[in-house]
Amino acid sequence: MHVTPFRLTSRIARGFPRLAWIASIPLGGGDVLAWHGEAVECHDGSLVEGVWDAPFEGGDFHRSESFFGSGMRVEEHQVTVVASTAMVDRLLYYVDRGRLHVSNSLILLLAASGARLDVAHDYRSDCTAPLNGLWRQPYAFSVVSPFGKEIEQFFHGNLVIRDCRIEIEMRTAPRRCESYEEYVGALRVALAGMRANCESRARRKPVSLYATLSSGYDSLATACLAREIGVTRCFTTRPSDSSRGWVALEDGATIARGLGLAATTLAPPSRPQRLRRLGKRCRGIGPRTTPARALGRRTRAVLTLAWAKPSRAPGLAHALYR
Repeated sequence: MHVTPFRLTSRIARGFPRLAWIASIPLGGGDVLAWHGEAVECHDGSLVEGVWDAPFEGGDFHRSESFFGSGMRVEEHQVTVVASTAMVDRLLYYVDRGRLHVSNSLILLLAASGARLDVAHDYRSDCTAPLNGLWRQPYAFSVVSPFGKEIEQFFHGNLVIRDCRIEIEMRTAPRRCESYEEYVGALRVALAGMRANCESRARRKPVSLYATLSSGYDSLATACLAREIGVTRCFTTRPSDSSRGWVALEDGATIARGLGLAATTLAPPSRPQRLRRLGKRCRGIGPRTTPARALGRRTRAVLTLAWAKPSRAPGLAHALYR
């Protein structure tokens, strides 16, 4: 039986966010078409925006248990779409006429599919789907589609396309640590690998190292380990009465000073500021943006809905900006 090999063809989309990408994959083999922002790396059959604990030049992020970002690895008889190991980042996809369309951006996938968000649906359940466990994937993402398309989302693992089939495979495996020292040692090895990956000269776009700090013990432990590999900067937040409606914020500046890290404080905009910014974004997105001609109007419509009628969609902002 003759099987058509997969081939990756990628193009930079100047109108896309720098790390956004969308791809169309033929289930039976053939040309894999991808459009991406200018900071996405494309090398030898791979497309990736992320970092992992192995040499960047090897391109084996689809095998890494410590991969943070998203990407796609195209081989002769298999395409592997790779989600972040982190449980807070997802990839979304739908299947139409023998092709799988996948993206790390909900807005791009809505634009490509012609679907729209359901303003009567509470998206908090969709966006917290990983709490139900990894083994029930993929999870549905509710949309209104005139063409009957269904959008699915997956986390943590790989979406594998081969022999006209779609499968989800986990990259992580249970491991046993005989001591606390062994556990911390494994973390240090992974972090050292990620630092080398970030600093690789094979990258077209440089990647900076920094930590994030809150007042919790987990971010403190992570920052201590990050400092060991040369991280000198961090981001933290500051609670503010003008940013009500956001998640609770914690100030990590005191911890940063104790660790000797240069801290940049991020303060979320107030609600009026958010509406003004979103309005400007709506006006700035045009249907002539290349290669987003087919995507522009739909993207603008989604943003306008979120901006003009937020009260009609419980959890809508959660769905759009997660």
